[in-house]
Amino acid sequence: MGLRGFQGDKCDGYRAVIFESTAHCFLHSTTTLQPTQKHTPLALTPMAKRKRITNGDESARETEGAGPSTVKVEAPVQSSPKKRRTVAQGKKPASKPKGKGKGKLSKMLEMPYDVLCEIILQLRPEDLLALSRTSRGFREILLLKSNRFLWTTAFRDDPLFPHLPSDLNEPQFACLVFSNYCYYCLKATPDNQLMWAFRTRCCGSCLRTQFGPFNDVLRGVRSTITSDILLSSSVLGPKKKIVSVYKHSEARDIDILLKSFKPDSPTLAEFLQNRRKQVSQMLAGNYPITAALERRTQLAKMDKEKERAKCKEQIYKRLRDLGYAEELAYIRESDYSFLDNYPSISSRTELTDRVWNNIQRTLVDLLEDTRAKRRRKQRKTLLKARQRLLGELIKDHPSNALAGIKPGPADICAMPQIRQILVDTPVDVVVTAEHFQETIQGLEQLFAQWITNKSRELLKLLPNQPGAEDEVQDDTDFSRLNLATTYFTCTRCVDPLSYPRILLHNCLTELPHGFRNREDDDAIMFLNVGSVPWNYNQLPIEYRQDAESAAKKVVTAFGFDFRTTTHADMRLDNRWMECRACRHPKDGRMVFRWEKAVLHEIFHDVQGRKSHWIPLSDADIEAAKQQESKGFPEHRDKSAGYCCAHCDERGSFVEIRAHSRWEHAIQEFKETNYFRHPDASMDHPPFFVHIPVPPPVTIDLTDDEAPEHKIISIDD
Repeated sequence: MGLRGFQGDKCDGYRAVIFESTAHCFLHSTTTLQPTQKHTPLALTPMAKRKRITNGDESARETEGAGPSTVKVEAPVQSSPKKRRTVAQGKKPASKPKGKGKGKLSKMLEMPYDVLCEIILQLRPEDLLALSRTSRGFREILLLKSNRFLWTTAFRDDPLFPHLPSDLNEPQFACLVFSNYCYYCLKATPDNQLMWAFRTRCCGSCLRTQFGPFNDVLRGVRSTITSDILLSSSVLGPKKKIVSVYKHSEARDIDILLKSFKPDSPTLAEFLQNRRKQVSQMLAGNYPITAALERRTQLAKMDKEKERAKCKEQIYKRLRDLGYAEELAYIRESDYSFLDNYPSISSRTELTDRVWNNIQRTLVDLLEDTRAKRRRKQRKTLLKARQRLLGELIKDHPSNALAGIKPGPADICAMPQIRQILVDTPVDVVVTAEHFQETIQGLEQLFAQWITNKSRELLKLLPNQPGAEDEVQDDTDFSRLNLATTYFTCTRCVDPLSYPRILLHNCLTELPHGFRNREDDDAIMFLNVGSVPWNYNQLPIEYRQDAESAAKKVVTAFGFDFRTTTHADMRLDNRWMECRACRHPKDGRMVFRWEKAVLHEIFHDVQGRKSHWIPLSDADIEAAKQQESKGFPEHRDKSAGYCCAHCDERGSFVEIRAHSRWEHAIQEFKETNYFRHPDASMDHPPFFVHIPVPPPVTIDLTDDEAPEHKIISIDD
């Protein structure tokens, strides 16, 4: 089996001629068993020029790379002196080629021998192997038989390695363990694997040609070969699986030996017994060397990690000296391993001035960005604490400005008097309730002024009344906003919005997309409360003309004047209407409350159908209320139209019930624990109620001698 010798990058190279395979001793045996040969490494000689192989020497080519036969080394052939290239006149002569052995280590060869040996004695085995490949001079020194102590000392100082096997000397052992070259194609590949039982290294390409599973190896032989007389090795196969492989050439050699024995002969039994013993001994040394290599790899990683940790600490110290101590602590709090895994830091094992100059700019830019983020977070935390204090102060503050309507939290924070306290107060000043005392006392006036300003904006959207197109509207008269026929709408939803519901509409205070990228104080305050001031995004608000027409029909059917009737008048408990056009002989009469009647009228207008509204009698109203109470259960309403009575949490009925249980420890959920939010949609169940059609009334007039006048109500 050929073992690649020491071959440097700058020299012609040497080839080590190594031991024969344990099975090769039986290749030329007769019926009598020959004694087992010891595998003595041959001398290392300079690589000579090889003879050209002709077609007749094809077998020599196969023997050279494949098997357990000994590689023959030919005598060096004296090369003919090369002629110098003549330089034409008028041309610049070629530069003198750089001679070999002029590298950085060339001066070491001029040292005294004992000094050089003392230096070499400090090296590890893998360092000796690398040094022997640097130049011809070092190779000659390290491979002298008298200098064997350099190798033995290196291995002795490494306690992890077991004793060297008897068939390898120190340079061969180092080449086998630490080299990254394939012994068959002589290429350095990343998938190179050590196969200790075969005393070889093999790449993935050669592994598929030289080795294979036991069943594949047996296909090329005829005799019965068991796996216990063949060497095997565990390697990393396809899909990262560990597989056991055998060598094709060894199986063929064993096949030749077995054919030379007579069946059932004593020599065959003795051969098999010795062969099994040899295979067992060869395989026994696999685990110690594998464990030693793994342990050395782990220790090398640990040493490298220590060097990296030391280098990281030096980098952090320099960054702290530059004034980035708080930024480093901030990054550690958010992601402890971020800096340790940062490419400019994790890849360094030694910090020099040159390395520091290369990475300083990158790290400073990173920490400058971190400083901006840290200050923004501190600012956000500061404003959030002040806003939380403000929220506790105004939480229970009553508002009588307009039916309990309060500005949203973002509108309150944006008020100039309050914003000055939240934003303009210095960072080192702790804001307390005393800072808000004067503002809280005048909070009612601030709320009323806010409602007035927003109402004026809505008043501008109302169309002029018939006959008063040229008149200037009074911006202090908000009575038209309260009319039952006044409805608005936003561009995000189609729900008719009455007044003052539109002042609390969620679409007008929703955070827009991309708002989180802003870093100003207003953006931070709005992000803290999760909303923006009313119509901060300048969404188009339109007057709902179709809703006005539908409301006029319903109000007129009640017998009221739509010019003066307000939403409060129509929301009374006895405002029930029947759509006579939707009466069904089986399902009954379809009756509605005020807001659902307006939606139903809009539906008729969209469908192009006429409606006929009839007010319900007191008896029918009671029947409608009974049907409504047992018709649609609230827990089936999935709209976010409910609100917790103990806080400002909003959601569906099921969500508010769960919120009350987990947040307020309310086990028995009652009507006092929730209410309908003022911005709840008009289009929520129950949409309508069916009540029975009254039976027909029969009047007998045949026996009346003196008929009296009677009033009969006929629906049709």
